[in-house]
Amino acid sequence: MSPRVRKVVSDLTEQPGRALLVFLAIALGAAALTVALGARSVLLREIPASFATAEPPAVVVWLEDVDSQVLEGVRALPDVVDADARRLVRTRVEVAPGDWRTLLLFGVRDFSDLRVSAFESLEGGWPPERGAVLVERSGLPVLGAVTDVGPNTSVGDALTVRVPGGALASLPISGIVHDPALAPGWQDNAAYAYASRATLSDLGLGAHQDELRITVDGDRSMAGRVADNTADWLAEAGYDVLRVEVPPRRHPHTDHMTTMLLLLSVFSALALVLSGALAASVIAAFLARQARQIGVMKTIGARSSDIATIYLAMIAVLAVPAIAIGLGAGLLGARSFSTYAAQQLNLDVASFAVGTPILLAIICIGLALPLIAAAIPIARAARMPVQKALQDPGITAPRTRGRSKTRLGRLLSGLGRPTVLAVRNSFRRPARLWVTLFALALGGAALMTAANVYVSLIAAVDRSLDRRGDDIDARLLRPVDATVLLADISVLPGVSHAEAWGGALVALNTQGGADRSRGRYGLLAPPADTALLDVPIVEGRWPQAAQIGELVVNRNLQAIEPALVIGADVQLALGPRSVNGRIVGVIEEVAEPSLYTNPPTFAELAGADGLAGVIRVAADPGTEDRLASQIEEVIVDAGSMPALLFTRPALRQAMVDHFAILLALLSTAALAAIIVGGLGLAASMGLNVLERTREIGVIRAVGARPAAVRTLILTEGYAIALASVLLAGVLSVPLSMAVAYSVGNHGLHLTLPLVFSPIGVLAWTVLVAVLTLIACMGPARRAMRTPVCDAIAYE
Repeated sequence: MSPRVRKVVSDLTEQPGRALLVFLAIALGAAALTVALGARSVLLREIPASFATAEPPAVVVWLEDVDSQVLEGVRALPDVVDADARRLVRTRVEVAPGDWRTLLLFGVRDFSDLRVSAFESLEGGWPPERGAVLVERSGLPVLGAVTDVGPNTSVGDALTVRVPGGALASLPISGIVHDPALAPGWQDNAAYAYASRATLSDLGLGAHQDELRITVDGDRSMAGRVADNTADWLAEAGYDVLRVEVPPRRHPHTDHMTTMLLLLSVFSALALVLSGALAASVIAAFLARQARQIGVMKTIGARSSDIATIYLAMIAVLAVPAIAIGLGAGLLGARSFSTYAAQQLNLDVASFAVGTPILLAIICIGLALPLIAAAIPIARAARMPVQKALQDPGITAPRTRGRSKTRLGRLLSGLGRPTVLAVRNSFRRPARLWVTLFALALGGAALMTAANVYVSLIAAVDRSLDRRGDDIDARLLRPVDATVLLADISVLPGVSHAEAWGGALVALNTQGGADRSRGRYGLLAPPADTALLDVPIVEGRWPQAAQIGELVVNRNLQAIEPALVIGADVQLALGPRSVNGRIVGVIEEVAEPSLYTNPPTFAELAGADGLAGVIRVAADPGTEDRLASQIEEVIVDAGSMPALLFTRPALRQAMVDHFAILLALLSTAALAAIIVGGLGLAASMGLNVLERTREIGVIRAVGARPAAVRTLILTEGYAIALASVLLAGVLSVPLSMAVAYSVGNHGLHLTLPLVFSPIGVLAWTVLVAVLTLIACMGPARRAMRTPVCDAIAYE
């Protein structure tokens, strides 16, 4: 074994505690980076891949009936990959007596030949028997269905379903399926089911299929061209084209997840940098004890480069296994986070493999960062003159300038001498103190930011609901006479105020493409004197009361259709009728993508005045659930049916459920930073106590009891902890603002009201107190176990 190798081995074995600290710091940094980059790699690959397995349509054409001749003809058109027929029926399902929820019932052409909008069987029978349905898995929490699947058995209980027209039917659940193209049902408080055409016919809905779904191998522009060609071909063939849409081919929550992964990567990078700084701090303290050895090596001919090589090799020896372990732990963490995120998005992860380039990048960064961080103290030690190195007394307290010492003394005046001594001790190594403080404070700031942003999101939801003012929101499947409906609802006990709005799902046609729609979105037409809407305009103005065609859009719709800016001309279509409109205003709200207009515009679009498509009710406290059930029946008796019906608590919960993944992500990032900060505190306290071994020996020699020594060390630790709480509070302000801006503008498409949560401050205060106790007890125990004579002679 060469002298250099023996030197490295002896240094590592003689001071295993410090070697372990450097090892853990590097491993934690590598693990944090691996979780972030690994999860990002997996999810950015698997989200579109899982979504694509459903073969989502690029074009949807509505006809009276999509027969086999239509399918064969469209499949032969240029640029068409495949085509299939489907039907969507909006129904209601009773999940408890009087408690009805939305059930989207899909009529499937042929379960054995799913070409477009495919889904897979998970449990139970396939295909469903006549009169039975398959239920998509994400809707099971909404239905409250409990499955107990055995061979050749049915799944769960029968569903009580109300179909358009008001008729009730009992549909047993035949099996459970997964459709990765659908948003999670439990988030939207809706369920999805699939039935055969025969089942739809038995329900009195007819066996026809009215949606022609087409897949295209290309972007949305090509899909638009295919839509135009298909519409022309159908018209020439004598088919009446009711509507054409070109929906976006991406998961509904893609924007949210992209923003979340960016935040995770930023926090993990900070944790990696702090771990490198922590490793450099430990190495600097280690080199301080090695000064005489460095002088001896130089005396016998070692060059500065030789000495630097030895200590860099020591770092590399620790870094290689640390990165291997951190990489393995990080891959497990990335797998766990990816699984959780996929569950939140109703997706399946086919492969958790992380690309080789990303793994190589993690290894290179993990190796380079501690070496670069340690290069500064190593270079400083290697360039130390021989005489100075040989005369070095070992670890000594750095000199404190008289002015700084006096200023610190004034700040601590009034405290006892032990407290003053302990606090002064924490300032003995300013560089180490700042590294420790910043590492701890970053963990605390991350935790406070997670609490602040989550509370801000809840505040945004509550503010949006308060500006609406309603307690029950019902969207009707078909508009009905507003006067009669409003009269029947207003007399219900518990109704304090009720309004009938115009409202419907309308096709939004692009400029110059009257026959092709980008999609269907909710159009709301509140009365001019509404008391149940007070949404501020962020751009432009509200539609004038009598000006037909003026529209306001919310930011969520703008995110999907960027062309909808102030002054943009659009065309709205509802059935065979259409209205030309212009965007005159933009609003921000926590809601689905929507447009607002005035009652005359809706009347022109609906072909009649006085029709209600939306009912909003302000209810007495505690009556919401009862009134929701009664309003459901009133709407059915009026000849329509709720397409959606939410009470305010249910709507609030549905909105909050969308934020669960954000809270989990921010908490994960905070945990990584807290672990690094806690390790930094443990390393700092261990080094501080080690450097004061002789001082502690003297204190013990003059009669200090063990409790006094422990109190001295704990006071020093808690002084650092208190400073970290204050610094974390300061750092959390810009950090919370940055995260809130990113989440608000790129995820929710609104300006979040920044709210500071005292829970985050309290949680960090308690947590850092526990971390400090743990970090201090080990060094205090070792200090008390060292004999007084050995402590006084320590170098």
